[in-house]
Amino acid sequence: MEIILSSLVAIPRADIPSIALEELLSLSIKEDPGWRDRKRRGYYVEDTDQYILSYHLSSDGKYIYFTRGLWGRIKYVLDELKVAYTVSDRRTVTPALGCLMKWDIELFKYQDKAINSLVESEDGILVADCGAGKTVIGSAI
Repeated sequence: MEIILSSLVAIPRADIPSIALEELLSLSIKEDPGWRDRKRRGYYVEDTDQYILSYHLSSDGKYIYFTRGLWGRIKYVLDELKVAYTVSDRRTVTPALGCLMKWDIELFKYQDKAINSLVESEDGILVADCGAGKTVIGSAI
């Protein structure tokens, strides 16, 4: 089975074993907290979707598309179930813009660590205290 990794994760629907499909779909269906809050308050919720779906089918039904944020979990599920797959990585890599500013800043150790973690993981969210240098970390990447 060839999985296409781009802005989404595309998995051929016909090639997914049913047990793997069930697991992957369960990963990508979450209850909407807004729905739960409205229901708890006694508001009318019949016209509101109870679940948020992180997948959709291609128009021809051949592929199931998952959000790329689930890629790590998708790999884990497929590996645990011993499903053979290959990955066609079609993510766009933006060329470096070159040095638009002169970099004369010496980074703190925690900033270096944050930069290395973000670069190694290829995505993520940078969370740091006020004044910790989030802009500097982002610029250094």
